[in-house]
Amino acid sequence: MEITLTKLTLENFKGIKRFTLEPGNSCIVRGQNASGKTTLMDAFLWLLFGKDSQGKADFALKTLDNGEEIPNLDHAVEGVFDIDGKEITLKKVLKEKYTKKRGSSRADFTGHETLHFIDYVPVQKKEWDQQIADLIDEETFKLLTSPTYFNKSLHWEKRRSILLDVCGDISDEDVIASDKALTALLDILNNKSLEDQKKIIAARRKEINQRLTEIPARIDELDKSLADVSGHDRGSIESQINELDGEIQAMKDDTNLAHLRKQKAELQAQLSELYEEMGRARREASKEIDDKIDGLEGDLRSKRSLVRTLLEEAVRKESLIKQNEQSMERLRNKYSEVAGQKADVKDACPTCGQTLPKDQIQEAIKKHNEQQANYLADINAAGKRLKSETTRLQEEIEAATKKGTANDGEIEKLESQIKELRAMPVNVPVDHESKISKVRAELEAVEKRISDNQPPDTTALEKERNTLRAQIAEVDAAQKTRARIEELKAEEKKLAADYEELERQLSLMEQFTVAKVEMLEDKINSRFELARFKLFDRQINEGIRDTCITVYGKDLVPYGYGLNTGAEINVGLDIVRTLSAHYGIKAPIFIDHAESVTDILDPGTQTIKLMVDEDHQEMEVDEDHQEMMDKRIIKKWR
Repeated sequence: MEITLTKLTLENFKGIKRFTLEPGNSCIVRGQNASGKTTLMDAFLWLLFGKDSQGKADFALKTLDNGEEIPNLDHAVEGVFDIDGKEITLKKVLKEKYTKKRGSSRADFTGHETLHFIDYVPVQKKEWDQQIADLIDEETFKLLTSPTYFNKSLHWEKRRSILLDVCGDISDEDVIASDKALTALLDILNNKSLEDQKKIIAARRKEINQRLTEIPARIDELDKSLADVSGHDRGSIESQINELDGEIQAMKDDTNLAHLRKQKAELQAQLSELYEEMGRARREASKEIDDKIDGLEGDLRSKRSLVRTLLEEAVRKESLIKQNEQSMERLRNKYSEVAGQKADVKDACPTCGQTLPKDQIQEAIKKHNEQQANYLADINAAGKRLKSETTRLQEEIEAATKKGTANDGEIEKLESQIKELRAMPVNVPVDHESKISKVRAELEAVEKRISDNQPPDTTALEKERNTLRAQIAEVDAAQKTRARIEELKAEEKKLAADYEELERQLSLMEQFTVAKVEMLEDKINSRFELARFKLFDRQINEGIRDTCITVYGKDLVPYGYGLNTGAEINVGLDIVRTLSAHYGIKAPIFIDHAESVTDILDPGTQTIKLMVDEDHQEMEVDEDHQEMMDKRIIKKWR
């Protein structure tokens, strides 16, 4: 796609009242500083993307008069473009809005609005943005229209990404295949990325470093704690301990005392056996009495259970009697109440007031008396039933009481019999008692003889033995400490070897990175005529670090660090030309400070060169002929 700017018209834009640029294939815009050259590029980018050449959307685009904005003034930019032979006109207008409030005679300023036109047809901003986006991406457009945008406006990571996108990356397999020494890297990576493996190695190195710092201090601490046991022979010490153990045991195993202790144990066992035999004899002698007591106690339990049952039944029936008496009292009250009621008979009709016949009055009285007599008879019958039931319950209670009293006598008799049986003596063979007394006397005599024998004093021997055991503990501790020191030294040696291996792996990774970057740089640089790119930095302590720096010339001077303006412009044009070929898009290029370049590189597309020229107080546009012989002024601005 080829985009050509046919005409660019500014109206009241950043101090330019009206100016029309018709650049043709290419042109040169001359003028002193602050004459408006950069404003052309600002207008061009504001028309398309609403930003100036610095990427700012809130720049001051209004025309001023003595430092004040001129009110009621439209600010507009119109561009005519040729896109692959098809012409399209885009126009954008910034207007001030004035609104009359109710009751006011004048309109007040209430803000701004931006109007958009495509081929002079008004469109909404959303449609405008979509049309521009369909035409070309904003960042891509800036890359292709400004020779400084790539190097001055983009972060190095973005520049690197664009170069890789344009020229293509190089696979790790191709890099490893280029150098046999890198083959071992495949096993080191083990299907991990280079960056991930570096992180793993960095973490492991940190861990090893920390441990290597700790180990010498730990060894020194163990050395200081190591006791001097050079004069201790473990076998000799153990032999001495065994001899002392024998002496101590021999003193404790005195023959007479041991005999007495054995005799005491035998007497205690004999006494326990006698007690057990006497218990069996006592149980056998009392078996007949115990059986009789068990039978009597069974009868006693039955009698007591019967008495409890009779008592509970009597209590229940007394409760029923009490309830009957309460019911009878209520019946007597009701009887008195009903008996005192008189017939309530009216002698006149309650409706019409006419006197009733005597026979009707007599009939009503008779009916009342009959009902009253029947009700009183029912109450009387109910009372008789309750009285009869109460009498029956009282008779039953008396019978139960009499029966219970009889059982009480039997219970007392049974309890007395049981008491007598339990008081009866149990005949135990006399020989058991005498045998127990004899053995007990012998035991007391032996215990006295034991207490009279003082135990042997083995304190000195035990103290000597404890000293020897402490020496054994020192020997063992020293042996463990020396073993731990050897373990730490072995660990230190292994960690040092591991660290060296990690260093080797890192060195191999750096070698890989350098090889890849060199291959990548060669591949990328081959696509450019002037520009060269440095894609890595070699750090003193950090190895290889990714970067993206544009350099130029045989001395590879970095862009922005000592490179003159002319070289920066030509390097930028070289980059634009390569990117333009990659994206398949040609677009107008604005070259600011073009006067700094003696021989401007041809980017292969329309160029608008902005040159500072002290001889041109006002901005002038020339056709860009190589000889510049036929100079003519196209437009002036006031």
